[in-house]
Amino acid sequence: MLKKIKCLSLFIVLCLPLSAAANDELTKQAPRSQLSNQYNQDYSLNTALTAPNHKMCKEACWAQSASDRQLKNKYGQTQIPKKFRFADRYYKQGERVYMQCMKPHGPMAVLNKSISGRCSAKANKVCEKACLRALK
Repeated sequence: MLKKIKCLSLFIVLCLPLSAAANDELTKQAPRSQLSNQYNQDYSLNTALTAPNHKMCKEACWAQSASDRQLKNKYGQTQIPKKFRFADRYYKQGERVYMQCMKPHGPMAVLNKSISGRCSAKANKVCEKACLRALK
């Protein structure tokens, strides 16, 4: 009986601090709210949440929808420049419009430049409007 008590007390002495430390590690990494995550992500990328002025909305929306080749030709890199990353939120709204526009034409519509161009123009307009609304 004495052996069991010693074993149990040894278990408590050794394992409880470990479980407390594990709990501390879990609480350090507690999930943040969605807004907090968005703020931290934008802060780490050094990007603004809205356009600095109305002139940047059009180019930022274009940059969001541009191909790698177009980005390389215009900015010398295949990534969207940091100053235009704020438009990602608005581009997602335009992307939905693009998908709705392309859907009735079938999967091969991507190859038809007139259809995809028209749908891209609609998507960019939605993106620009959302961007301009955020400035007001």
